[in-house]
Amino acid sequence: MYPICLQCFEVFHPSIWKWDTNQVQFCPRMKCNYADIFMCDEDMIPIIFILNKKGYKTTDCCSGHPRNGWMSISGMYISFQHGIIIPPPPGGFENRTNSLLNETNRIDYFSTDLRISSSIFPSGDINQLDIIKFMYEKLQVLLEWAESLPLTEIAQQEHLVDIHTRKLDNLYKEQRNEN
Repeated sequence: MYPICLQCFEVFHPSIWKWDTNQVQFCPRMKCNYADIFMCDEDMIPIIFILNKKGYKTTDCCSGHPRNGWMSISGMYISFQHGIIIPPPPGGFENRTNSLLNETNRIDYFSTDLRISSSIFPSGDINQLDIIKFMYEKLQVLLEWAESLPLTEIAQQEHLVDIHTRKLDNLYKEQRNEN
């Protein structure tokens, strides 16, 4: 797991994370105004960055974790910020509703294959390599889904602001060079 910032899209070394606190932790880079950071499974980082760049703001995630002979694949999920409208999830994933907020803010993986849908299963049921392969197939499905999503309206507006800001910066630089 690595600390990531969803403002500057930097991945940091795990040593910056303060494990002994429950407080919100902030990005060490000043350029993003100390945005929140969170620990993210390494395999989920590209998916999380794509979703956030497109305006689907996330809060946490899990890729599932293979361990000696078992895997918590049903733990594969992505949670989204309050108010984010989640497009229909890819095959095998389901929307989940937060009962406190009474809104859908998470997608989870649930398989019809009973050997995989169980959080824990004996190592004799399935080969460890099969479990890892299965996990990476589901991660690929999530990545393709994230790449296929359109920009949210907010992300489109932010993109236009970025374009106009760059144009103004270039004009300013040109004017300074002329003087």
